[in-house]
Amino acid sequence: MPFPGRGSPYYSLGGSLRHVALPSYLRRVGSCSGRPLDRGVFRASWESFPPTRFITGLVSSNLERGFVILNVLLLAFGAWCFLWPVRRGWPVAASLAWFWVVIEIINGIGHPLWSLHEGGYTPGLATAPVLLVLAVYLAHQLRRAAHEPSTAA
Repeated sequence: MPFPGRGSPYYSLGGSLRHVALPSYLRRVGSCSGRPLDRGVFRASWESFPPTRFITGLVSSNLERGFVILNVLLLAFGAWCFLWPVRRGWPVAASLAWFWVVIEIINGIGHPLWSLHEGGYTPGLATAPVLLVLAVYLAHQLRRAAHEPSTAA
């Protein structure tokens, strides 16, 4: 069932997700738009971080172009997740939100660890703490929404 109705066991979670976690989810996805700016001001991660070089190389032989394409696709996917599954309370909405939580917790921990390993600033470090805090906050809201009593009839 692509759009759960009021009788669906997922309707309550979707409703809670829309009203409780929606603002933090939107902030989390929106904050991704600042990541390329952070990386553009300093040394580019596609030049200095081997996993990023590998992934962007899969998209384009021009690593900068591949990085931009991947960031635009990631932002578009985040917007789609917010505008359709989350806002409409689809059963997959909570899973998609948890996907973002996991990605940004990895990001929020990985960038500082990479900077410690390199002994200085690395691309993405400036935005990583913000994304980590938003991911933890979203996780808290998702857990709270999952434990709210169902209002489905």
